[in-house]
Amino acid sequence: MTAPSIPHTPEDITADWLTDALRSSGVITTSSATSIDAGDTSAGHGFTGRIARLAVTYDSHEKEAPCSIIAKFPSYDPTIRAAVTDSAMSYEREIRCYENLIGSVALSTPRRYYSAHDPESSECILLLQDLAPARFGDNVGSPSREDIESAIRAIAGFHAEFWESPRLIEMDWLPEYAQDADARQRAFRQAIGPFLSTWGKYLRPSTIDLINRLGDSLARIRLQLSRPPRTVLHGDYRLDNLAFDESGRGPAVIDWQAPSIGRSVADMAYFIVYCIDPSERRALESELLKLYHSVLMEHGVGAYDFVSCMEDYRLSIAANMLRTVRVGGTFDYSGDRAQALLRTILHRVETALSDHRVAELV
Repeated sequence: MTAPSIPHTPEDITADWLTDALRSSGVITTSSATSIDAGDTSAGHGFTGRIARLAVTYDSHEKEAPCSIIAKFPSYDPTIRAAVTDSAMSYEREIRCYENLIGSVALSTPRRYYSAHDPESSECILLLQDLAPARFGDNVGSPSREDIESAIRAIAGFHAEFWESPRLIEMDWLPEYAQDADARQRAFRQAIGPFLSTWGKYLRPSTIDLINRLGDSLARIRLQLSRPPRTVLHGDYRLDNLAFDESGRGPAVIDWQAPSIGRSVADMAYFIVYCIDPSERRALESELLKLYHSVLMEHGVGAYDFVSCMEDYRLSIAANMLRTVRVGGTFDYSGDRAQALLRTILHRVETALSDHRVAELV
């Protein structure tokens, strides 16, 4: 069957197009879509793209035919599209993750119904399982201890699955954590001005000084976090990208635009620092990192002691500032929820930078 053309917007998806797409990937075989109602779900949440929920009706019953589908598109904003392409994030990489990686691992993820990418135009589309009525985490809120530990166990198991695996060599489409480190350090320096012009008023002078100093040392730190032992990193492992249900299997993980190969604790530092309020983080941090390390050991990871884990955690707090500054200085955070999200993150990150004396590493 000839692959369907790629629609640019949710409104471009017709019943005939969806039928062809779902049949080409084997999701349906006998039924046909007859109508689609597209609702935008990305307002305030989909910073790097547009997300729509498609309510679909069919001409006949078929067990596997999805009545609700999540459709992901690139951003309409050319500035954001360029930033995604030029940064650690990539629309194409997310599609390749769903096609080649995450469908075969123990980590829970949405089912992929269809995907397509045109490298010449950079147009792409990803059709995914709607996880409703699962409960998504909230980066602005305060997670429960149960959710925190469930998320840590899930990502630790995923990291262990690819820990120094021969499969890493085969994943040549996944970048090294430090790929283009010098170029990204230059991009970080260029983003500092726009970032501080908007968000500097919320930061202490010592934090602003540290951000400026990172402009000369970020490449070195990211190179350190690219040395063995390595695994596959999610790259944006936070509560907004985790869906919890009552199954006890751990959260389903979405948003795979920023994966890479590097030291695993970069994901853990991102999750703990960006998702947990400082007072609770201080009380739980050591215990949570020990939990993470113990799950790695339970899955057969060796030759990675807890002292090394803590050293990598501290480095990762610094390294993750690349994303914070570039995203905060480029993407649209004008909505109320977006403003609350980044201000919450900045408070948490600033406190962690101070608590872990990250300035000593720069």
